[in-house]
Amino acid sequence: MKRIIIPVLLLLAVVLVSSCSSCSDNKKKTNTNPYLPEPELKTDAEDTLAINELIDHYMGLLAENRVEDAVNMLNRVKDGEVVPLEAKEANGFKSAFSKLHIYGVKKKGFLLRSAKNNDITILLQIVPSGDLDKEIGVTAQHINPVFKEGQWYLTLLDLNAEGVYDVFDESNTNGNVEFIKQ
Repeated sequence: MKRIIIPVLLLLAVVLVSSCSSCSDNKKKTNTNPYLPEPELKTDAEDTLAINELIDHYMGLLAENRVEDAVNMLNRVKDGEVVPLEAKEANGFKSAFSKLHIYGVKKKGFLLRSAKNNDITILLQIVPSGDLDKEIGVTAQHINPVFKEGQWYLTLLDLNAEGVYDVFDESNTNGNVEFIKQ
């Protein structure tokens, strides 16, 4: 049992640290040069398909325990650009995921609000006797697909990311909400 608890705690610590890594203090930074202007984005089947293909590929890599390839798909928004995770953060994810065996992966939720305020919830079964459907022995990862220059990117959901509004505030939907429970 201790063999399972220690890696689980390590993964949770890495996820917590990564979600707070862009915070130097508890104040939300104001962005004078947003990386994406509020678009008149109307998601359609093509957008949903592109996002689903990215997420399905990412989940497939995790299911095959191809941790390095999966982590290499993740990005951050920095200085107006979508950039790969910094080496320290990527290595933290790789280390945490490598210490765990992922027994199953499932998409739980799919919420598109705009080109930058989105949330796809992925459940990772990390206990052999766990159950994805009952959410036993699982942890969740939240991914924020971001649309930039005609392409979708997988970024980590971060309330303090440059140009991102509170993604949990329903008033920030710009009238463009699509929720698909998977």
